Amino acid sequence: MTGPLPFSLKALDPVINDSRKNVTMFSRSILYLSAACILIMVTPPMAISQAKFSTIRSVHFDVNYIQGVPEAKAQKVLNFLLSEYDTLRSRLVLELKKKLEVRVYDSPGRFSSDINMGREVLPAMYVHGILYVLEPVPPEGLEKAMRYQLSRVVLEQTAQRACPVWLRESFAIHHSGRMADLSAPGSVTVASFSDLSQDLEDAQTPVERADVDYVLGRTMQFFIERHGQAKAFGVFREFDGILTVDKVFKKAFGEEYQDIEKAWSKYVAVKPRKTK
Repeated sequence: MTGPLPFSLKALDPVINDSRKNVTMFSRSILYLSAACILIMVTPPMAISQAKFSTIRSVHFDVNYIQGVPEAKAQKVLNFLLSEYDTLRSRLVLELKKKLEVRVYDSPGRFSSDINMGREVLPAMYVHGILYVLEPVPPEGLEKAMRYQLSRVVLEQTAQRACPVWLRESFAIHHSGRMADLSAPGSVTVASFSDLSQDLEDAQTPVERADVDYVLGRTMQFFIERHGQAKAFGVFREFDGILTVDKVFKKAFGEEYQDIEKAWSKYVAVKPRKTK
């Protein structure tokens, strides 16, 4: 059956045009949404997180402070690190190999979350190449923690030249002033320096680590009293990745490794406490 259509095709032009526009707009929306999703996927998580940080830069440190930390507080952290670095550079005659990133927080929750360590920690922690600082704590405790961690950062380079971890930690604890906050363990019996490295690995609780730290701090004090501060601090420069530890000690202290170790084990020994 044929005949004239009940309406004109031309009358549909506005409808067809509107439909085309809608399809085009919908297609563009899909493209924009896809592009946004790709951008989010390829943007590193820290780039997103760092949007909440402001930065103060210096030659050796970049201090990123989270929203909520006053700029004056962040500047105070930077000033302390700069001063402390000058002291370490003078004592150890070692320099930072690269600029250190520092992140300052005002929230214990965010601080703990970002360092991702499920145990009690100091208010300043050096983790994966970044120094994390929790600012709203008593100044003395924060300064000791930052002094300790910065010592570890500066001495990190000597690890590549075969300097043992126990020796680096002994300096860091002694230099930090944390010994004033540590108490002697119930007993201490060590026969070799390597025992300290093992103790560091085995310490799982804050109490256990505090006991190890006490012995480590006493260890650096032993070197200072026996050989003088210049030699005790200068030993780190003798590590070159070629000489063994016993030969480094012989060169730095003019004494056989076994003799030093024997005297040290007596120096740090603590007799078991008597029980009633």
